[in-house]
Amino acid sequence: MTATQQSIARHVGVSRTTVSRVLGGNLPDGFSVTPELQERIHQAARELGYRPNSAARAAKTGRFDAAALIARAEEVDFFPYSLVRGISDELARHDKHMIFARIPKSRIDDGTQSPKIVRELSVDGMLIHEAVDVAPAVTEMVRRHHIPAVWINTQTPGDCVYPDEHSAVQSMLDTLIRLGHRRIAFFESAINWERRTRTSGPTHYSSDARREAYRHLMARAGLEPMLDTKSYLADIDSPFPWGKPDDDRLARAIALLKRPGRPTAVVCPDLDSVGPVLHAAAGAGLRMPQDLSVISIHSEAITQIGQSVSVALIPLYTYDVRAVQMLEKKIEQPAMQMPREAIPYDPPVGATHGPAPRRKP
Repeated sequence: MTATQQSIARHVGVSRTTVSRVLGGNLPDGFSVTPELQERIHQAARELGYRPNSAARAAKTGRFDAAALIARAEEVDFFPYSLVRGISDELARHDKHMIFARIPKSRIDDGTQSPKIVRELSVDGMLIHEAVDVAPAVTEMVRRHHIPAVWINTQTPGDCVYPDEHSAVQSMLDTLIRLGHRRIAFFESAINWERRTRTSGPTHYSSDARREAYRHLMARAGLEPMLDTKSYLADIDSPFPWGKPDDDRLARAIALLKRPGRPTAVVCPDLDSVGPVLHAAAGAGLRMPQDLSVISIHSEAITQIGQSVSVALIPLYTYDVRAVQMLEKKIEQPAMQMPREAIPYDPPVGATHGPAPRRKP
């Protein structure tokens, strides 16, 4: 038989109210319970196998003390473990827990479904990971129903937290320019995931933001941009999206490093771009960072080549914490729109960037 507060009260010989106060840590002024009696109540709860009835508490308070992290079920999306860790840690600091749900895009984007999703998950609010695109119907539905929701890793007019991609590129270029580099290339092999409808879907906002930041900051520094960019369509249904005839990333990287007046440094805006450059450099006998500096952007350290690749780390943990803090305010005031917040990057760390080579490449 499941232990209840009433059964604990009978076991100890006190009122159920006393048990409720002690187990809930809610002892108001004037409610006198000795430390010995508190320990007896806690001991009885352990012996009887008592577990708090969250459903009863939710019915009484109207709160579930939980938030949902929602991702789209059928999309290939950027979803690193750090995304979950930061949210879970910050919710725990608020004495709440996280529920993770992968929900079909059709349900997320359906303007009538989100209130039902909130009820089904038994949560007080939602953190929506819509990394690629956000349906206008969803933002309108959240606004209309005053649903506490915060979008992460995407840009909406408000109620969102995302990495500041301009600061990422600026930290990389500032570091390289300070080390004496003047020929700094931007090598991009962006993936554009193809929808099941076989139409080209949108890319994440970061792709354009990083490319435009490079152009702007190089011009501001009085340096000539060296861009090598190409977008690939990848079949979302295939477990091996690369390996297609048009995958010329390695050939492009080799050509970049063989050109007259080759770059002394290469900025790679994503993990798919850095691999070809590293292989091309190794094939050309270029040492890193003595002959060539390479910096990428990623969610974690890149060490697969036996060397710590220099990386501007996506501030996942920081924007997770800020997203939960924003959601806490939204739960208290659902109708209030919070200004969107961009989280800056720290300077790059790793072993593949250093002073520009003294001899002419």
